[in-house]
Amino acid sequence: MIGNLLSMNDINLNFINNLFEQANRYERALKNNKIIKDLNGKVLATLFYQPSTRTRMSFASAMFRLGGQVIDMGGPKVARTDDYFDESMADTIKYISQYSNAMVMRHYENFAVEKASNITNIPMINAGDGTNEHPTQALLDLYTMTKELGGLDNKIIGIGGDINCRVILSIVMGLEKFDIKKIIFLLPNGEELNSDILHLLRNTNYSIVHNVERILEQADILDIIPFELPDFNSAYSEKVDNKPQLPNNLIVSKDKFNNKNTIPVLSPGPREDELSSDTDGMSNVIFTKQAYNGMLIRMSLLYYFMKYDN
Repeated sequence: MIGNLLSMNDINLNFINNLFEQANRYERALKNNKIIKDLNGKVLATLFYQPSTRTRMSFASAMFRLGGQVIDMGGPKVARTDDYFDESMADTIKYISQYSNAMVMRHYENFAVEKASNITNIPMINAGDGTNEHPTQALLDLYTMTKELGGLDNKIIGIGGDINCRVILSIVMGLEKFDIKKIIFLLPNGEELNSDILHLLRNTNYSIVHNVERILEQADILDIIPFELPDFNSAYSEKVDNKPQLPNNLIVSKDKFNNKNTIPVLSPGPREDELSSDTDGMSNVIFTKQAYNGMLIRMSLLYYFMKYDN
């Protein structure tokens, strides 16, 4: 049992495998229309200092399906954190600790969730902190990869998108715990891996490609995110009406597949041009299945954190 989930460094492969097994059990229970009451009487608090759709709602759905309840801060723009009183994050955490058995928190500052965990004695789960990490997204992606490939041993994992994204960092940290064969990165022409990723890959075989066809031919599975992301070190990012057009060599589209390279394709979302809408309906493009897997993983996480709390 661990106290918080702040980083992929907080967990080992044994914990991950147990989490995946619990997720499988919940999947079977839901398919059989069983009523689950594992967290009956428990309350989860969600504190999102940045916008969120999938993460926020999948945690809420996970908690409800476990028989528990959710209280939500509603975002800093409708809470005391951003009004006349400008309540400190520390005070907010102290108050909400009195109302809940665990917290899920997203914040625009690196390591803000870790700082919050030092203020409270209830479990804290990191739902994305600045440009640092997003461990629960990594876990649901790894779970989906494991289910689709029948395990990750000796597999070649493709990853595409903004290499400085917190999701990619957490996924690579997670992959390092498995006995994979190789990671292939799909990057724009001229772009290289950053120092954080290179440090993680000291003992891992990897390569870089600059077009979709090559990664589809070489990898066993592809996880792709947008190649240009908003500033994760801000609370809100302004909408951009005129985004630069993504080069065709970075776009996963229906014409890039053939009988020999129809590998599973994941997308943590939000989806942009990197995964063309003309792939919708293809059985190997599984981002909706991935989202359901995310709910199962978050059910399992909440179970492990909250079932036996005091």
